[in-house]
Amino acid sequence: MNGHCKISQDQLFALMLNFLLASAFILIPSSVIAGAKQDGWLSIVVSLVAVLLPAWVYSTFPRLFPGQTIVGVCRTLLGPKLGGVAGWAFVWFALHLGALV
Repeated sequence: MNGHCKISQDQLFALMLNFLLASAFILIPSSVIAGAKQDGWLSIVVSLVAVLLPAWVYSTFPRLFPGQTIVGVCRTLLGPKLGGVAGWAFVWFALHLGALV
């Protein structure tokens, strides 16, 4: 093996979905669930819907733009300045969320 590890698009989607869902579950304040009482499960459903788009984006971009980082993809799609800001926002979001979790 050459030291490089490759995962499939489905594996990346599952990884990102689990990462984002776990962080949504941790970050949902217990007061929201306590206030909702028997409808507290709805906050979990809303969290699931909210994390599907970012998980899809993170898992689809590598297939559509092979060999580019998320910052490179954003620069390709949005131009050098706005794309750089958007790309680094994705990176910051992932690092910040990872630190919170």
